Amino acid sequence: MARTVKDAVDPNRPVGFNMIRVPALHYYLFSPEGRVYRAYDELPVPGGNVSRFDFDAAQRADPVNSGRYSLKGNQLRIQMGGQPPETITTAAPEGGRVTIHSVVYVRQ
Repeated sequence: MARTVKDAVDPNRPVGFNMIRVPALHYYLFSPEGRVYRAYDELPVPGGNVSRFDFDAAQRADPVNSGRYSLKGNQLRIQMGGQPPETITTAAPEGGRVTIHSVVYVRQ
């Protein structure tokens, strides 16, 4: 989890000037099997138990934010769905922290 910003629409501003940046929590959820899912604000986790997260359902409902990851040496490679797919390469997690796109995520 990290504290970051996301784009949002301000309905009180005219079209073309209504996009604003607002504070938000951002999550990456990694499975032991090499799957990953990311989301803003909260993760759809049944009963708050991350072990019950349904990666298959998430991929069907939100393929852009679903994907796979691999660790090779000191590199973390994340391949997210979407057209075209998004590839993120960063240093492997260390001490419960990983930096993705200059944002530091802390293991929860």
